[in-house]
Amino acid sequence: MALGTYVNIAKAVVNNKIGRVELPNMCTFIVTWRCNLRCFMCDVWKKTDHDDMRVDEIRGVFKQIPRLDSLRITGGEPFLRRDLTDISRAILEETNPTVLHVTTAGVMTERIIEYVKAIGSKKLHLKFSIDAVVARHDEIRGYRGLYDKALRTLRAVVDLREHYGFYVGVNQTITDKNWGHIEPLRDEMAKLGVSVHYAIATDHYTLYRINTDKEKDVPDMKSVSMSDFTPEQLNYIFDQLDRRDGIHDIPEWLVQKYYVRGLRNRLLHHREDPKPQCIELHNHMRLMPNGDVMTCVYIRPSSAICERTRSNRCGTTRKPNSNARSCENVRDAGRAVKQNRTRFTPATSRAHCGWDARPNAAR
Repeated sequence: MALGTYVNIAKAVVNNKIGRVELPNMCTFIVTWRCNLRCFMCDVWKKTDHDDMRVDEIRGVFKQIPRLDSLRITGGEPFLRRDLTDISRAILEETNPTVLHVTTAGVMTERIIEYVKAIGSKKLHLKFSIDAVVARHDEIRGYRGLYDKALRTLRAVVDLREHYGFYVGVNQTITDKNWGHIEPLRDEMAKLGVSVHYAIATDHYTLYRINTDKEKDVPDMKSVSMSDFTPEQLNYIFDQLDRRDGIHDIPEWLVQKYYVRGLRNRLLHHREDPKPQCIELHNHMRLMPNGDVMTCVYIRPSSAICERTRSNRCGTTRKPNSNARSCENVRDAGRAVKQNRTRFTPATSRAHCGWDARPNAAR
């Protein structure tokens, strides 16, 4: 990773601690809610409000954003978009992120291989979502034969890794259905020279849930898991997650260690430590498929940061603005989030939950 990226990370940490609001240098872009899986811990496949931005609209959004250190493209399933290569090229041309991180279930083998050949470089980090070995993975993700398909795609991608220079890894989401598959999955991935990155499924991400009572709750950050693990299970999980597992990318490894430390303290010791300030619209922005920008994944969006032009959305019209000055909306929203950080309730969070980033939302 470039030295400038390390400097930006350090700068972002300092800014966040002292409350200075800068434009985000990290972006998570959900390119579509459409998904070909039926995961038990996620409801995005039930969503019907598909309003994905076109490539030209996406280009217009990223023209407004300064160069990013990290861009994560996710979904849904990103590769359900036939224009994903065009989307990625447009973003690379406009904002040139240091890292282009793309997640996938690995079902669409040919499309993924074509993408890697078109976009593959040292910038690309391709992550496969695999939670367990063989049938258990299929059960968790609600797709028969998924493990075999994902592994076939993963092997094909690994064969291209050295030629194109990109990074390939596996994301494992841990629940009570697969905590016993941490070691088996790690062993299988080691045969391919692929590192496993871990996350514990959380119970309060209303962004990915539909019609859940959790929307009405103030998130309890001392108990973030959606599964009721026993202390013995948790000790085993954290002993496994503490291992570096061949993750040679230092920032990735440091993030993993910091994440695991926080989870251990919350789930085993019921202590919120470390307790960093929220980085949403400070160091990070989350771009929705339709151009909205979230300020909180724990509260369902219900109002706007700035006015929208489309008649089937809320608000009055505003002039389209394709230059970087329109990013001041993000700064303003970031300041509002900062002011409400200590009063984390649905009322204060919902006041600034959606920003239409499109320079021209009318079409």
